[in-house]
Amino acid sequence: MKPIALKANDKLTNLAKKSGCTTWNELLVYIRDLPYKPTSNKIDLSLVMTEKKGTCGSKHAYLKEIAEANGFHEVKLVLAIVNFTATNKPQIAPILKKYKLNYYPEAHCFLRVKGKPIDVTDKQSSFETFKHDIVCEQQISPNQIGLYKQQMHDAYLTQWIKQEKNGLTLKQIKSIRRECLNACS
Repeated sequence: MKPIALKANDKLTNLAKKSGCTTWNELLVYIRDLPYKPTSNKIDLSLVMTEKKGTCGSKHAYLKEIAEANGFHEVKLVLAIVNFTATNKPQIAPILKKYKLNYYPEAHCFLRVKGKPIDVTDKQSSFETFKHDIVCEQQISPNQIGLYKQQMHDAYLTQWIKQEKNGLTLKQIKSIRRECLNACS
């Protein structure tokens, strides 16, 4: 397959080019290799490149914006609820054990390019590892990775807590989530 050149002259594409990425595939690898850590402002997608880090939301939203700017309209940004387990996220196994949980539901972003899922959250990320643990998914726009993603996740967690009757509060689950995300950093 012939490499797809990044030809647009917008701010985000220019940041990619400045980092040495001249094709879509080079950019995917570059973003995947950046550390999994939140930027100082998840809404400012340029920080993925200037701070050289990002989360599933900021990295994939940045790529979606680049795709649109460069005319790659077959790239979709997806927000999913994924049950993260000791199997699909081995780094969190001790935390799940500590709290006597089999899994915890995480709001996770990835891309679908021509229908094919792509996850560049970090070097270990692979859609194959969690594809059977997706509870629900929806296409979103890059500006929804902040407040919308948080509200959707909170609503899901609130329902999950009621359903599971595990005695945990939303505040406790969010604390466990932070532990899990730190373990994945």
